Amino acid sequence: MTFNQNANILFQEYKEYKGNIDVAVSEDVKNEVEKIKEKNKK
Repeated sequence: MTFNQNANILFQEYKEYKGNIDVAVSEDVKNEVEKIKEKNKK
């Protein structure tokens, strides 16, 4: 396997992990925003 192929595979995996992390983070942010909205309603 050439260095290039190896780097490419690592980059693909990185993008996959990063995508999953971004989704998890945006879910957390949404939940926090909802909590704040609820507090402000009271």
